[in-house]
Amino acid sequence: MLDEVLWADSPVANFSVHFALYDVNLGGVLVPAGVPTLISHTAVAEQLSGPAGQSSGNRAHLAWGAGPHTCPGQNEARLAAAIAVERLFDRIPEVALAVHPADLRWRQGPSSAAPSLFPSPSRRS
Repeated sequence: MLDEVLWADSPVANFSVHFALYDVNLGGVLVPAGVPTLISHTAVAEQLSGPAGQSSGNRAHLAWGAGPHTCPGQNEARLAAAIAVERLFDRIPEVALAVHPADLRWRQGPSSAAPSLFPSPSRRS
């Protein structure tokens, strides 16, 4: 379940700034050596997830980073999240969103995605 949420709504929307070591053609676009390139975790997840439901059980999303920059505490974070959600529903089984999920407002930021506590005219797409 946690991985499905991380596929659909990664808390890190855009994060990984990389510099090409040499000129490279990326999806038909030339990225010259030394030019900073922002990798959108959200866009990558959308491209990799395929048809609805195919990302279920798949931990290949980038929410925890990747390669040498992967989060060293991801297993502990998974366990903490699972325990927190379990305890929440055990202690407050009637907990529910105050609004329909489609009506949630999202904070606009260059790197993170999170619901806003304050009303906003924009809606995350």
